[in-house]
Amino acid sequence: MSDNFILLIDDEKILLDTISHNLIKQGYTVVTARNGEEGIQKFKQKPAKLVITDLIMEGVDGILLLKTVKEIEPSTKTIVLTGYPSVNSAIEALKLGACDYLIKPCEKTELLKSVEDCFKPKKDKDETIGDNQISNLTLENFGLTPREIEICSLIKKGMSNSEIASQLFISLNTAKNHIKQIHKKLKVTNRAQLVFLLNQRK
Repeated sequence: MSDNFILLIDDEKILLDTISHNLIKQGYTVVTARNGEEGIQKFKQKPAKLVITDLIMEGVDGILLLKTVKEIEPSTKTIVLTGYPSVNSAIEALKLGACDYLIKPCEKTELLKSVEDCFKPKKDKDETIGDNQISNLTLENFGLTPREIEICSLIKKGMSNSEIASQLFISLNTAKNHIKQIHKKLKVTNRAQLVFLLNQRK
């Protein structure tokens, strides 16, 4: 298995071509597939270090693809892309070992950072908040401001960064800065982990 080999699966050709181009420019080796069936076939031929897949596809969807990939090669990292975010799908993807859950259209820098994080050595488990730690604490206990708590509630509803900015009448950069601070305070590295933790709260 090549250390920089990525399998990219999406039924939107423009998005597939754009992401593939951006990844190749960063030095990754990328193979693409237009649907889940093709993705599984190509993965069986040559398992990838990282699989990036769309969530909603005809036939084999992203969740079934994640299950199949993990059965074939448990060490493969995965990232889920979706234009139809939901809490349930985010949690299910995380339970299947997905490293991240990105909402389309995701920004180039956001995707590249997520990919870069997937190739980094895994941090010690003690460095992150446990699954149940947040359930017995309020977000204020983690030092979140009222604005950050408000943003957490919108993230929990599945809103993208741009939707949050529009809802709160703030700039996109301001929304991103708030979210960056939320990640730092809650000791999560991506949106999927944040959604999962927020949904541990009673």
